Amino acid sequence: MTPSLEVLDIDPKPTLNPYSVNSIKNEDGDKNDLVLKVFRCLIADLCEQFKGGHPGGAMGMAAIGVALWKYVMRFSPRNPSYFNRDRFVLSNGHTCLFQYTFMHLVGYDNMTLDQLKSYHSKRVDSLCPGHPEIEHEGIEVTTGPLGQGVANAVGLAMASKHLAAIYNQPGFPVVDNMTWCMIGDACLQEGVALEAISLAGHWKLNNLAIIYDNNQITCDGSVDLANTEDVNGKMRASGWNVIDVFDGVFDVNGILEALITSRASDKPTFVNVRTIIGVGSAVANNAKAHGAAFGSEAVANMKKSFGMDPEAHFVIPDTVYEYFHEVRSRGARYEANWNSLVASYAKSHPQLAREFNLRVRGKMLDDWSKYIPSKESFPTGPTPSRKSAGIVCNPLAQNLKNFMVGTADLSPSVNMIWKDKVDFQNPELKTACGINGDYSGRYIHWGIREHAMASISNGLAAFNRGTILPITSTFFIFYIYAAAGIRMGALQGLHQIHIATHDSIGTGEDGPTHQPIALPSLYRSMPNLLYIRPCDTEEVAGAFIAALNATSTPSIISLSRQNLPQYPAHTSRDGVQLGAYVFSEQTGAEVTLIGVGAEMVFAVETRDILAKEYGIKARIVSFPCQRLFDQQSREYQQEVLQYRADRPIVVIEAFAINGWERYADAGVSMSSFGKSLPGGTAYEHFGFDGKVIAPKVKALVEEVRKEGVRCLRGNFRDLNGTMGYGFEHYKASSSRPEPLFSGIWAGIATNMYTIGGVCALPFIGPAIDTWGRGVGMLIGSASVVLGTVIMRTAINRSSVGQFEGGRFLVGWGVPIACAAGPMYVVEVSHPAYRGIVGAFYNTWWFTGSILASGVTRATHSLPGHQSWMTTLWFQIAFPGLVCLGALFLPESPRWLHVNGKSEQARAMLTRFHGEGNPDSVWVTFQMQEYEEYLELDGSDKRWWDYRALFKNKNTWNRLFCNCAIQAMGQEAGNSVLSYFQAAAFETAGITDEFTQHNLTLGNACANNSSLRSSAPRLSTKSAAGHCSSALIFASSGQTNVAAGTATLAFQFIFGAVYSIGFTPLQALYPVEVLSFEMRAKGMAFGSLVMNVVSIFNNYIWPVVLKRIAWKSFIIFCIWCFCQAVITYFFIPETKNRTLEELDIIFDSDSPVKTSLEKRTVGVTARGDVVEYGDE
Repeated sequence: MTPSLEVLDIDPKPTLNPYSVNSIKNEDGDKNDLVLKVFRCLIADLCEQFKGGHPGGAMGMAAIGVALWKYVMRFSPRNPSYFNRDRFVLSNGHTCLFQYTFMHLVGYDNMTLDQLKSYHSKRVDSLCPGHPEIEHEGIEVTTGPLGQGVANAVGLAMASKHLAAIYNQPGFPVVDNMTWCMIGDACLQEGVALEAISLAGHWKLNNLAIIYDNNQITCDGSVDLANTEDVNGKMRASGWNVIDVFDGVFDVNGILEALITSRASDKPTFVNVRTIIGVGSAVANNAKAHGAAFGSEAVANMKKSFGMDPEAHFVIPDTVYEYFHEVRSRGARYEANWNSLVASYAKSHPQLAREFNLRVRGKMLDDWSKYIPSKESFPTGPTPSRKSAGIVCNPLAQNLKNFMVGTADLSPSVNMIWKDKVDFQNPELKTACGINGDYSGRYIHWGIREHAMASISNGLAAFNRGTILPITSTFFIFYIYAAAGIRMGALQGLHQIHIATHDSIGTGEDGPTHQPIALPSLYRSMPNLLYIRPCDTEEVAGAFIAALNATSTPSIISLSRQNLPQYPAHTSRDGVQLGAYVFSEQTGAEVTLIGVGAEMVFAVETRDILAKEYGIKARIVSFPCQRLFDQQSREYQQEVLQYRADRPIVVIEAFAINGWERYADAGVSMSSFGKSLPGGTAYEHFGFDGKVIAPKVKALVEEVRKEGVRCLRGNFRDLNGTMGYGFEHYKASSSRPEPLFSGIWAGIATNMYTIGGVCALPFIGPAIDTWGRGVGMLIGSASVVLGTVIMRTAINRSSVGQFEGGRFLVGWGVPIACAAGPMYVVEVSHPAYRGIVGAFYNTWWFTGSILASGVTRATHSLPGHQSWMTTLWFQIAFPGLVCLGALFLPESPRWLHVNGKSEQARAMLTRFHGEGNPDSVWVTFQMQEYEEYLELDGSDKRWWDYRALFKNKNTWNRLFCNCAIQAMGQEAGNSVLSYFQAAAFETAGITDEFTQHNLTLGNACANNSSLRSSAPRLSTKSAAGHCSSALIFASSGQTNVAAGTATLAFQFIFGAVYSIGFTPLQALYPVEVLSFEMRAKGMAFGSLVMNVVSIFNNYIWPVVLKRIAWKSFIIFCIWCFCQAVITYFFIPETKNRTLEELDIIFDSDSPVKTSLEKRTVGVTARGDVVEYGDE
């Protein structure tokens, strides 16, 4: 038979007052059996009444509860908070009915049967929540997230060890309690539990026992779905004693002996108890027993099998109450004996007893305020606030024994070590580095275990409120590992301080992995937690004062790695207690700047530049803690922020902007991850520089001067917009406020157009090849019109989602219309005039640009957002005309013929190409050519099949030319010009918005004139022109007005050269080089290439421009030269070639060479080719 106990050779510890099984009056087996059956039926009834809960685990653990609550654990139901009680932690908190029911059975006054029946009810006064909560009598810590209770239990045991080491004297074990922690299978899979188990073994916390409810079931099924490790072996390797109990369902004696042995161990003890989840039910040993009521019929059947009345509910016989009756009186004796011991202790050790009494009452041992250094003693030179924290905290920790301070392996960085500190450590351990300690030590080396650090600290703080004040420390970013523990501390109202250093992009070269961006938003929004971010040493002192006063609240003090200026004339520790205060007042101020923590320096810089260079007065508010400010009166909040004043409020902080919308109108913030750069360079890279911020604030002030501060309220502006580079150039060029977008939404708005275009690509072929060129133009243009209407109405409704949907629809329609249009022009045009017609078609690109620029210029003075919205409505005009035209224009004859409508194709050619003569040579020639070539190539109607693009060398050459033109047209430098244009205007000293609009309009007209004067085919000269103008543009791109003016001039020249060289070719050339069979799908493929390049431009070039500005165009000098080479050697000429001749060119061994040969084509009246040779 398998033994029920693994015997350990352990010498009892006298201070633990060990018991043996024989020394306890054990009940007979029949009574044990009855108690277990009653307990299990009661659990089933409690879950069944409201059809919910977790019955299975509690039922399986019943025998453990009997051994623990009736025999082993020392506590007093009459006074659940008596100081030296054993602590019980239910880490598998979902089995809370286990704890609640035993609390009722042993006589806790508040835990009545009526309260037990409130489990899962609607009663707001219930003492039986779904997981144990610390607010209720008899509950040591709040548990719920699995594994947290294990770490809490380590903290409770640690507190007991520490106090015992300080206050216990020979014959006076005033602190000798045990901590019992109940866990399930899932707890042992949580990282926080394993971190805590490792530390408990390392410290040899022999006053801690974990009782493992080993039923091998989790929610999904059996444990071996996800875990097959040797748990006992792991625990032994972690420094724990291990005891096995193989029958945990009924063997109360076996469990009892294991628990008694645990109290006499020299290490923490792991009691592995095999149980059966839902024992006795129809779903025993099954995951279905875990988290659902069994059903009334199943509960009745279970009662029958136990020999109980199936119709009786919530039955607890008197014999069961009598079974536990002695526990209450025994607990009273424990408490009375301890009180007597403490009284004798006071006589023998009066000084220690006075101190101990203060700790028992949760009081500080001295007035902590006298240890806070004065402002006059603080450094006046630049100092990292992490060092300031050491200046403030170390005298407190040195003089107040309540403080237990620790770090997650970052002692040199967090500066929390005080003179003559002693480490909390297993006294038997002698480390290799020579840093040793004992249990009386108050400096804790947590190792690299941030989660356990926070969660164990919860146990330290919960041992007895006020007895121990845990202070943790690590880099701020690693408090994301600790977030679950910190949240549980806030939920329980525990007094803790977390020192979070290296709190910004100023962390520097460690890079974005170590630079917190979004973390402050998490902690500022977390209930019952103070997140305090001081800007200098005086505010650090204020932060500690606020944290020490917040006795029912954890606090995070957020500190810099880098040096910070000191502001003794402005900062105030008293101001920190109010959350925010006026740092610097200014009569006649036109803007309020909010400075926060390490970024206060930029608020001060911005204020000074605004005054010196723009004559704008600014006041500054220091804002270290939002939650403290929210607790102040409305009158004080108004006094500080002056909401009713007609001035904007701008916050400057290198974190995510979330939450500041409640206090400010605009912000300079981070909406991307950081970068691996030296701290100062990182700030500069992301726009945190007074010289960068001041012009943005100036523009905001000017807008308010013109339109009033109400134009900002409810329309928060992210002035940095680091995720919105793609949309920023639009706002900068138009100089108009965009009504819906800032931050990340600006980036989404930019790319939603591209996303729509990419999504349209699969539909271009079907739309154009299946239904015709005219229908393709109709679908595309109608989508643009509909999308524009949706965007316009979204403005009135302030609906971001609706606007994005409209922009997607516009992006979806444009490539369809733009693919169908050039095809239609080429296929409908008379062969003799096809080049001229194509060139004329391309002039409309710039005609639209001129009209758009003109409308923007003409409507600039309209109030509010009318200018922006008028331009948006104007966008409908031309697509609307295309929609109407597509309904009445004749269809392409090529498409008609390929789709079996030869007579309609002939009629169309006769009317428009043959001047009414069906025997015209042009009609006969084209129809004959259709018969011999297009009918064959256009016979494949499978719109989804793109193999035609890759079937032979001819098609590969055509596809390459098409894609190359699309890619080179995007990357020649033109697309990036729009990002740089606004900056070039400013550099040239052109800041007047009307002048900027006039120049933009003139540039569009000049480009169009270039296009009208000559519409050549692609040539090497155009690429060379790009290279030359880009080179001059780059070389003149300096930061003075004269050079800026030259830069602007060559920027316009660059645009004109581009208009000559690439603009007409992007629409016409692909249609010419793609055969009819390839045309629709080839155009779609080319659109894909163009969109991919566009996405690259949206994300890459803004960053390049921001980093190296005008030097970016040196890159284009090199690239344009490469384009010239590619064009010369690989791109065939199409000038004066018919579409039919191009097939010969692309079939030749050297398409480029063949395209340059002079050829003559002769045809008969029937259209037969009679000559094809060199001229």
